[in-house]
Amino acid sequence: MSLVAPILLYGADHFTPGVGAIARLNTFWHTVQRWTTNCFSATPTGILALESCLPPVAHLISQRQ
Repeated sequence: MSLVAPILLYGADHFTPGVGAIARLNTFWHTVQRWTTNCFSATPTGILALESCLPPVAHLISQRQ
């Protein structure tokens, strides 16, 4: 998380990303969660978040702001 989150959330301190940008960030963040847990691609994203112990992107953005 310490390697990918700063790159993923660059600029979130100063502006709020749009809905499309958040959707693309979520797609990449779910990929990172799959990398860390080594789960199958059919695993639901809610379970990925719990298994990887990584918070959702929306929560990370609200923390940065």
